[in-house]
Amino acid sequence: WHPGDLTWMLYPDLDGPIDDVRLWFDDDGLAGFVWFYAPIFARFDVRPGIPLDGPLCNELLDWAEERRRRRANGDDTGLSTIALDSDAPRIAALEARGYTRIERGNLHMRRSLEIPIDNPRLPDGMRFRNCVDADLDERAACHRDAWSHLEHLGMPDVSSQFTLERYQRLRAEPGYRADLDVVVETADGTHASCLIGWVDELNEIGLIEPVGTRDAQRHQGLARALNLEALRRLRDAGMRYAQIGTASFNDRAEATYRSCGFEILDRDHFWVRRL
Repeated sequence: WHPGDLTWMLYPDLDGPIDDVRLWFDDDGLAGFVWFYAPIFARFDVRPGIPLDGPLCNELLDWAEERRRRRANGDDTGLSTIALDSDAPRIAALEARGYTRIERGNLHMRRSLEIPIDNPRLPDGMRFRNCVDADLDERAACHRDAWSHLEHLGMPDVSSQFTLERYQRLRAEPGYRADLDVVVETADGTHASCLIGWVDELNEIGLIEPVGTRDAQRHQGLARALNLEALRRLRDAGMRYAQIGTASFNDRAEATYRSCGFEILDRDHFWVRRL
């Protein structure tokens, strides 16, 4: 977990009660949590030192599975969750409850910021710009367009719900830094590509999430250049490492990130139990 991940995943729901997130506490503080994404997915975790094969983990999954049953509406797809391939205790706990692994998953990549970073190159007439004083409508539109044209990933029906109001809410969240919210801007002021960088000052690890390029501006190397610029900024912010992730089937993104010096640190897969 990275603080930037939490901010990015939570902010759309912060305008009202979050009924699908449940926290468990003990005498030492937060012991575990479940985060249910209707209708079929849940994330869960426990504090380091608490066994994943113990009663707390079972209680977390009981709650998530019951949440799923309430939303089923006749759908028997079941509940899915996720586990890193290296997380043997979590995998064992899921298998003990009848979960099975499916091939869909994600890549988790990391690179040191202590090794040289290539100089980013942009096409003539384009420049990097942070979002300290950028056109917020245009910034929101760039992200929305980038994540609404995913035919190359086999997801032609996906449509981003990223609005100006959501973007403004994100900018008000802890951890957001406008100087790490970077776009590639064309000569006419169009935002062609965008990303957000996040810092974990305690562990000195930066995160890049999300990255997107508008459909009409793809295949110009903008994502690579933008990532390199973000790496330089994260390094200047005192980070020692940078992390990034993508779906395991997104070969284009993986190749781009590898060209920026990222290497695969771990993989995860989805695990499903029919209820």
